Amino acid sequence: MARKDREANRYGGVIIAAKDNTWGTELNTRSTSEIVEAYFKGPDNIQLIICSTYRPPSSDLTYMKTLCTGIKQLNTENKNTTIWIAGDLNLPDIDWTSNSVVGSNYPKSISQCMLDTIYETYRDNQRQQHPGHLHNK
Repeated sequence: MARKDREANRYGGVIIAAKDNTWGTELNTRSTSEIVEAYFKGPDNIQLIICSTYRPPSSDLTYMKTLCTGIKQLNTENKNTTIWIAGDLNLPDIDWTSNSVVGSNYPKSISQCMLDTIYETYRDNQRQQHPGHLHNK
């Protein structure tokens, strides 16, 4: 299990949990944002890193830049490993099918920062094509 609890209060944080018979190791995340990563080695030496992240809706561009830097660094340090990024980024303004910012719920710079990060680091490997939350539009 890998987890990063919020320091400000006892509610919230991010976690990656796996079955007891799954071999995994928490990676040393140096980011101050809500992000945690774990490395797993599967059958046939398949290597996988799972990254769990959360962006509070009230966070600013500085927070987003810190989060994006952590994602870029993870990719740079693990070029030959499959990386899955999951979580709640609270970015309903991004249209992932057109790779563009189409809404105005947040400043465009916040959504554009994540969009640029995903494009620069993972190019055509983005798989989620629709909001993961019922209330996102």
